[in-house]
Amino acid sequence: MKKYYLVIVFTAFLLLSTSCENNDNTNYTIPTGGTSGVLYSIGAAFSQLVNESNEIDIQFTNQVSGGAIENVRLIEKKEADFSLFGADVALEALEGFGSFEGDKRPDVLRAVFNIYSQPLGIVTLDSSEVNTISDLKGKKVAVGTPGSGNEIRTKQVLQALDMSYGEDFKVEFLSISEGLDGLRDNQVDAVFLWTGLPTPGIMDLASVKDIKMIPLTEEEVKRINKQNKSLYSSTIPGGTYEGVDEDILTVAVDVSLFVHKDIPESDVYQITKLIFDNKHYLKNNVSTLKELDVKSSAETLIELHPGSEKFFKEEGVL
Repeated sequence: MKKYYLVIVFTAFLLLSTSCENNDNTNYTIPTGGTSGVLYSIGAAFSQLVNESNEIDIQFTNQVSGGAIENVRLIEKKEADFSLFGADVALEALEGFGSFEGDKRPDVLRAVFNIYSQPLGIVTLDSSEVNTISDLKGKKVAVGTPGSGNEIRTKQVLQALDMSYGEDFKVEFLSISEGLDGLRDNQVDAVFLWTGLPTPGIMDLASVKDIKMIPLTEEEVKRINKQNKSLYSSTIPGGTYEGVDEDILTVAVDVSLFVHKDIPESDVYQITKLIFDNKHYLKNNVSTLKELDVKSSAETLIELHPGSEKFFKEEGVL
């Protein structure tokens, strides 16, 4: 009887271990950014869709993170499976330049699909004397939290235009919401924002303060693109924000869903298919996802994961 009991206990232990192992294989983490940011809300929408689906046996855990650089390193160390950040940071990580210069880079990062574009908005108050990017010299400028995608590509833009922190202006490492609050309270002179359109924080500011956005010149856009092929010419349409009636010439970056290359092809395929099969639901719930489109989403700067590549081939866009 004792032997029989031990066999039952041992069998139950094996079944439980196998169950946990299987759960581990189908539970994926997806760090994004701060809870007030657009990327966190997109990660939450994707997670809810995946977790509530009866079509696939996969779970997502949306996580707060310190931003793009941290997300890359989490994936490289297999402490995260998927993540959302800009294509510029992904390119830097793969090619070992910029924020990753001098590092020995593991080739593990793959794209799942593009999500939307983030144009640069340089926001100041209408009463400000700042009308061009060169007018920022000597001013207090909010650039984002250290290591965030916002801060990284702001630095890229400034370097391309021969400007730098400290020497040309006083940099304030503030989050998007903190930067806009600082502008409203006259604590900073301008804010660099890389966000989807429209940005709720800018809309809120424009409802209580007269604002303006600083355009880039065509020559400045060319210089930025020449040094950073992931940053391309873009326009913020006039009327996007109250008081800003003219089109604003700027640069933009694509934001994508990325994954570790070792995640099984079938899982990435199922997740990609589920998201695009439910794109109308996602667009209705997250305004930033209105750009989600099968054709443009397949156009990524870095190599697609075989799972999403299979989906896009089935859709006839590759």
